[in-house]
Amino acid sequence: MTGKETSMSHVRSFRGLRYDLSKSGGDPLALCAPAPDARSAPRRAALRERNPWNVAHLEGSPVPTPVADWLGKGVLVREAAPSLYVYRQTFTATVAGVDDRFTRAGLVALLDPSALAGAVPTAAGDVAWTSLPVAVHDVPSDRLEKAVSSATPLLRFLDDDSVEHSLLLVSDPDAVRDAEEALAQVRAVAVDGRIPTEGPSRPVLLVPFDSPGLLLRPVHRICRGVPEGAFGALVGALSERHLVEDFPYLGADAADSLLDTLPDDVLGFCLRAKGSDEMKLVQIRADAGRRRALDTEVLRRELETEFPGADLRALTEGHDAMEALETDPDASFAILSRPVHVRSLLDLAKTGRNWDPALAPLHPRPCEGLVLPPDA
Repeated sequence: MTGKETSMSHVRSFRGLRYDLSKSGGDPLALCAPAPDARSAPRRAALRERNPWNVAHLEGSPVPTPVADWLGKGVLVREAAPSLYVYRQTFTATVAGVDDRFTRAGLVALLDPSALAGAVPTAAGDVAWTSLPVAVHDVPSDRLEKAVSSATPLLRFLDDDSVEHSLLLVSDPDAVRDAEEALAQVRAVAVDGRIPTEGPSRPVLLVPFDSPGLLLRPVHRICRGVPEGAFGALVGALSERHLVEDFPYLGADAADSLLDTLPDDVLGFCLRAKGSDEMKLVQIRADAGRRRALDTEVLRRELETEFPGADLRALTEGHDAMEALETDPDASFAILSRPVHVRSLLDLAKTGRNWDPALAPLHPRPCEGLVLPPDA
């Protein structure tokens, strides 16, 4: 592939900005921060107090003015040559009621907006300059082995939630070119954060669809503000169109395990009324190409049909949903969903339908401050 053709790739290397740890305190944890939408005002203040160079000080868009000052003082340095970055997160998560250890790895690179499938239109000015959004792509991870194997470690630290973060540099020209060629015609779908669909390419964490640590959390719901007898009416309406089975309620983990047994071509969720020792397993046969990516969308449509004014509170932890069901005086019943299937999410996005990343929360989310955009 010629240099001209390489420049046409959907994915490109860039000269990113990074902290010089020798001049910024030496502790990556004190410099990085959660995504802006995950920071409350007290949390933001605490991060800024942690270190005068914490990335939370750069919050805002367009490019914040402290960057030039930080570059002048050597706190931030610009990469010597266009590079890619391997970002790994190692963490513990519960899947089907069992705790396990996972590692998710991806490449931080510039992504052309035309490579996005099923993206909600987003202007560049609506995205925080410091944010590192995440997109799943359709290129198998083994196609990127050369880039990953040549990576040089830059930093590693454990955050406040016991998630290990590692950043590695891919600067070897041959490895960079190989990765750009492998990802030249990549198709990707956003799963965390907002990615501009117009304007210049922006840094994105690109994770292969087959990464073992690519965990999307289920979105459970508490239904509030519905009339008495609504649960029975909903179950009756669903039974006329879909398969509904009765099971004893043995806890949120047991419900998750039950949902995990359903095949990919079946959309499924559990319903439980407040105080009940039973739950309903609802199974909906999916159309080809829709599969599990539409679990949440189908469920929302079913509820809106029966109760147009229902108040649905979204939760991503099954135990929290069950606790909220019992303690919220306005709650009538809970809906337990299963995680979105990554492969079916890509299939859905390629049909051109928009996808809201909030329907499939990524766990854990990436932190900010590891590498910053080059446009300062």
